[in-house]
Amino acid sequence: MTVLVNDVIKFLKGRISLPIYDSFVPESETDTAVALYNITNSQNREITGLPVEKTSFWRLSLVTQTPHDLPDAVTEILRTDNTGDERFQTVYTEIVNTEPREVGSLIQRTFFDLTMYER
Repeated sequence: MTVLVNDVIKFLKGRISLPIYDSFVPESETDTAVALYNITNSQNREITGLPVEKTSFWRLSLVTQTPHDLPDAVTEILRTDNTGDERFQTVYTEIVNTEPREVGSLIQRTFFDLTMYER
């Protein structure tokens, strides 16, 4: 079964309190928020052809309005690391990079990679 963005949003909503958007955080958003998009899906196969170790890879973009908001939001997202639920056996969360949203901006973006192993 292919992992859909709604599956990942459901998983995240059970663990973080931030607003979550598909693909991008709207310019109109005035609070700290998260955007989610799929990088790729993959699966290994047994010699018999049965799919095993179905994995999907996602990029999470955290947008904060000030650098002061960043540490708590990062900590909240990193709490999803090495967790799971009825849909995902294990989810690994890694921080990739933090940068200003644009040159000279107080708005910060932090990127995370999520590796999600299906049950």
